[in-house]
Amino acid sequence: MMAVFNYFEKLSFWDKTELPDSDRVALRNIIDKFVPAMKYALGISKHTQLRKEALNVLLLLARNCKKLNETVELTVLETIFKQHLEELNKDNSPEIKSRVVDMKDFFNDLSKD
Repeated sequence: MMAVFNYFEKLSFWDKTELPDSDRVALRNIIDKFVPAMKYALGISKHTQLRKEALNVLLLLARNCKKLNETVELTVLETIFKQHLEELNKDNSPEIKSRVVDMKDFFNDLSKD
């Protein structure tokens, strides 16, 4: 998951203010391909590190999609988070709890905008 985070973090289109159609298609493909892996990682309650890294990737993608005004992708990412929120709230590890708070704050702020 850390390698995925590093890969996503270095994507060239994050620096743009608006995505051309080709980059928008690439972003949608990336998110569509990554969603099953993220759901799987978030669903494994015994692997705290894997869940934490999946949440880190989710937050990275969400923040960058917000910056680029990519609302469709943001909705997909928010849906994934909300689908796993109840299970994530049961996790007692501080890393997960703090990341869940960060994600809740992010999506709450997003809905205020």
